[in-house]
Amino acid sequence: MLWFLHLLNAAAYASVATSAALNSRQIQWPSLPNNLTADVLQVAFAISPPCAANSTWCQQLTSVVVPRCERLRGDPGCWCGNHDPVHYCAICMSSPSDNQTTPDQTQAATAGHAAFHVACNAYEELINGTASTTSSTSMLSTSSQSPTATAVSASSGNKVPIGPVVGGVVGGVVGLALVVGIIYLLAIVLKKSDRRSDVRPSSVSYISTEHKSPNLYAHPYPQLPASYPGPAPGHISPHNSNYVPAPEPMNPMIAPQPQHPTSPIQN
Repeated sequence: MLWFLHLLNAAAYASVATSAALNSRQIQWPSLPNNLTADVLQVAFAISPPCAANSTWCQQLTSVVVPRCERLRGDPGCWCGNHDPVHYCAICMSSPSDNQTTPDQTQAATAGHAAFHVACNAYEELINGTASTTSSTSMLSTSSQSPTATAVSASSGNKVPIGPVVGGVVGGVVGLALVVGIIYLLAIVLKKSDRRSDVRPSSVSYISTEHKSPNLYAHPYPQLPASYPGPAPGHISPHNSNYVPAPEPMNPMIAPQPQHPTSPIQN
């Protein structure tokens, strides 16, 4: 029964290895001495029933590490970053303490384990070399730029500052343009006011005043009717409602005549 389970496990890992190999062709990983995916799967295929049941490292390798790194399409960083499950699970088959681990399983686990370390060491050297090359390149670029910056700063110290000069010129031009614009607007306003004052009377008003009737000037104001009625015909008496008393004539005043002195009578 255990052999049957082992065969099923091997078949499953074989299918996974095939898919991983196909996926790895689509992504260009760094060139290493051997294929890390194949090395780890060689160790996983060699797991014996006692190691699968008793070793937590082997259980972690088959249930966590292999699915995760295969989802990442055989990323070398994933395989080498999970060093301990691969290492200790391979040791479980390399030096078995039981009689159920076969020599083929021991040999496969040992070979896969050794190839795994070789590939991871090469990958680590590649990463460190790339990092050191990048740092040295950045240092060289910085050092090569520093003399240029020094020369530029030295030359700029001897030159007249151009910024203030350009700013002053631009400000003067803008101010002159504003003054010209204001003068132009004032001229337009003055021309409009002169045109309004020079407008002549229209011919319609001239004709209307020329042909007016002279009667309008003879009687400029209409005659209003009298506010009181005239005397009623017939007998005039004070009891008549239409009676209007006439003013009484005033007696003429007779001035005193001067008296001449009488001469005395002579006897």
